[in-house]
Amino acid sequence: MQRLLTVILALLGMVGALAIDTYLPSIPAIGREFAVGPLAVQQTLSVFLFTFAFMMLFYGTLSDSFGRRPVILVALSIYTVASLGAALAPSFGWLLVFRALQGLAAGAGSVIGQAIVQDRFSHDQSHAQRIMSHIMMV
Repeated sequence: MQRLLTVILALLGMVGALAIDTYLPSIPAIGREFAVGPLAVQQTLSVFLFTFAFMMLFYGTLSDSFGRRPVILVALSIYTVASLGAALAPSFGWLLVFRALQGLAAGAGSVIGQAIVQDRFSHDQSHAQRIMSHIMMV
């Protein structure tokens, strides 16, 4: 059970990183597709990172108020819809909107993942730290 939890939390924590790392190689193609310059395409990354960082401030409070599971499920649903929207965006403006929504949702995994570790292993701080290090290694 503990290994499964570690894998799930690691996958949740990787959502934000994957949304950046898999996106970067496509920047030139996005510029060509929407006929915009490199600076405009880089704005899609800036919008993502800004909304990603902004929402990380609130996910802890939201998950304390509404529960870990509902918040993470809503965030993953928004992320999935935003990813599909970004892939099918008809214009550059819509791409910016969907990248912002992706950023809003992507921060939930790492914040709530850490909260879950603290909830489950608060009685044994060294065990909680060991779990977090395993998550980061994965």
